[in-house]
Amino acid sequence: MIHKYLRIFALGAGLTVFLGGTAFAQSTGTAADTVIENTVSVTFDGAATPLEAAVEFRVDRKIDMTLTSRVTPGTSVTVSPGDPQARLGFELVNLSNAPQSFRLSVDQAVGDSMADFSQASPPTATPASGEYSIIVNTTDDFSAGSPLASGANIDSVDPGDTVYVWIVAHVPSGSAEESAQVFTLRARTTAADTNDLVGEVRSTNPMDLNTVLVDVATQSTLDNTVEIDPAGDGADADQARLQVTVPTLTAEKTVTVTSEDPGFDCTSTAPTPPPAPDAVFIPGACIQYLITVSNTSANTDATNITISDSLPTGVTFASLPSFTFTPGTVIASAPSHSGGTVTAELERLPAGASYSFTIRATID
Repeated sequence: MIHKYLRIFALGAGLTVFLGGTAFAQSTGTAADTVIENTVSVTFDGAATPLEAAVEFRVDRKIDMTLTSRVTPGTSVTVSPGDPQARLGFELVNLSNAPQSFRLSVDQAVGDSMADFSQASPPTATPASGEYSIIVNTTDDFSAGSPLASGANIDSVDPGDTVYVWIVAHVPSGSAEESAQVFTLRARTTAADTNDLVGEVRSTNPMDLNTVLVDVATQSTLDNTVEIDPAGDGADADQARLQVTVPTLTAEKTVTVTSEDPGFDCTSTAPTPPPAPDAVFIPGACIQYLITVSNTSANTDATNITISDSLPTGVTFASLPSFTFTPGTVIASAPSHSGGTVTAELERLPAGASYSFTIRATID
């Protein structure tokens, strides 16, 4: 839940608005329920005192918001089969002049080539295969976000504030190449801290607090010729598509002589000077294998990667000096050795990223 509080103080003829000590993120106009007074004064010859007439009105509540997919217009989010955290990002901005709550709901396109996902219960950032959850946060940080339960509200979003929303889905490992699913995320305005949908209220009394729905019609980010939400309904929506693309990986392995001196400590993981260019592969020499796995895909992350290297007959394992990786790589387990086999596991290798590690062994 997101809770904030709006405090309004009238100071003389002015109005000061406080929002947790900071200004509104976006200008949304005069705060709803503000009373504005105006007095006209007339003086004339012979009048002992000015003639005055006063009028006042209450600023009504306008309901407006935007919900926008963060995906490049007209494109899909490409994911690999089995991706445990495929994410579709959205931004929800309260453009009303009063705190509002929002109810979120998700629809999936009928007839898409990927089977519909079911909503995880309870909601979680790591849904089971074939499930999805909604994650929300007041900052653009998925890892610190909170799962939103089905039917729950995002409560009391202040005017001008942005809420970051993610649909996180666990793509089944058997998903076919090019299979896809379109998710439609919809935000409906509710009264602050309740589940009651907001409707339009109008009266002729200037001191009544009216509610006016001023949200405009919006088009889908996927196809700007498709109206995804009509005007004046106190809601907004947008779409994003997941599409399965099998990533392209390359693997490379090289071997060099670290030292041909039989007295060299090949089990050490400390940095060593480069060997002589004419170092030879003789019994007792310490050799080093370098294994590099790269994701050469343009946009698709690789997930659930296991790298296994069984050392051949004629060499004996000595040590695992180092491993390196491109930022964004999620490591499940660092390289480890057991029974002559070295294994490393990656949860995620982003598009364009690489992961490398070294193995030292002695020649028998």
